[in-house]
Amino acid sequence: MGGDSKSSSSQRSTQVDQTFNFVEGTGDGDRTNIALSEGASIGSITTTDYGAVDAAIKANQGALDLGLTATEEAFSTANNFAGLTFAALEENNDLARDLNSDSLDFAGSTLSQAIGAITKSSEFQAQQNVSSIERAYELAQLNSRSEGEAVTTEGIKAITIVGGLAAAGFVVASLVKKRG
Repeated sequence: MGGDSKSSSSQRSTQVDQTFNFVEGTGDGDRTNIALSEGASIGSITTTDYGAVDAAIKANQGALDLGLTATEEAFSTANNFAGLTFAALEENNDLARDLNSDSLDFAGSTLSQAIGAITKSSEFQAQQNVSSIERAYELAQLNSRSEGEAVTTEGIKAITIVGGLAAAGFVVASLVKKRG
C-alpha cells in the first residue's frame, strides 16, 4: 500500500482439508455449509488500511469542497458581470434616447428658424416686386403721353412750386414789415 498510509498488511491462505457439515435451517429444508470441502482454497485475503481510506476520503472531500467553492465563485462572478453589463446597457440606452431626443429638438428648432427666415425673405421680395411694378407702371403712363403733354405737366408742376415759394416769400415779407 505504501505512500502516506499509516499501516498495511497482507495475508496468504493455505489449503485446508475439510468436510461438508450441513446444518438444518428453519425447517423449510434449508441447509447451510459451515465448512469448506476437502481441497478447497480461499485465495488471498488482504487487510484494508482504514487510516489510508479515511485520509483518502478526507482528501477527496477537500477536493470536492474546493470544486464546489470554485463553482460557486464562478457563478457569483458571472452573475456580477451580467449585472454590470445589464446596467451598462441600460445606461447606454438612456444616453442614446436622450441624445436622439436632443438631436430631434435641435433639428426641429433649426428647421423652424430656417422656414421663418425664408418666409420673411419671401415677404420682403414680394413687397419689392409690388413697388417695382408700381414704379414701372407709373413710368409707362408717363411715357405713353406725348412729349408736349409731358413738358406741359412738368412745367405746371414747376410753376406751381415757384408760385408757392413766391407767395410764401411775400407773406413772410409782409409779416416782417408789420413787425418792424
